[in-house]
Amino acid sequence: MELSTATKNSLMRRVHLIFFARRVLPMLVVEMGVLAFALQKIAEHVFINQVLWNAVVHTLTRSPLMMISFFGQAFINTEITVQMLIVGFGIAGIFMMKDMMRSTQTLLRHNA
Repeated sequence: MELSTATKNSLMRRVHLIFFARRVLPMLVVEMGVLAFALQKIAEHVFINQVLWNAVVHTLTRSPLMMISFFGQAFINTEITVQMLIVGFGIAGIFMMKDMMRSTQTLLRHNA
């Protein structure tokens, strides 16, 4: 019994969707949970609106390099807990982006 190309493509699309839902999606959900947790904890310790307002008021009229310097100094002058949360947030974000890119490439490669 020979399956048509359309049937094979439809079947493989379903197989890849199930694979994505079982293997990749839970990992992305956990990573998003870690990011949300870190962001919530950062917001508990840092009044982000005030930091952004200070950055605009003190550096906008000067140069973009002053803004980078401002955020660097703001990071250095925070509590160690906040620094660890920010670094953790950045690392988790990088891993999440990597996993999302890899899973998107895999889905596109198999659906083509």
